Order: sequence, then C-alpha cells, then structure tokens
Amino acid sequence: MDKRIVGAAPAVRESLQAEQALKLQLQAEALARPEPAQIRKRSGPDYGPSM
Repeated sequence: MDKRIVGAAPAVRESLQAEQALKLQLQAEALARPEPAQIRKRSGPDYGPSM
C-alpha cells in the first residue's frame, strides 16, 4: 500500500470525527431552540399583534 495513503488515514479519521461532532452539536442546539411556530404565536400587549 502507498505510504502516503496510510499517512493520511489518521487525518481523514480526525476530520470525519470533528464533522460528526459538529453535526451532533448543531442538532442538539436546534432541539434546544423553540419551534418557529411557537415564536410566531406570541401576541398580546407585550408583543403587539401577530403578523
């Protein structure tokens, strides 16, 4: 096997792990946020009329 390919494998693996960790973090943040529908429902004297 080509030594360049073997040498690149750890870097590729780290890159994939970092990408997967970022996706999980973004997914967790999205789940923690209120749904857009809930935000739009706010109305009343404090918020004014809903659009």
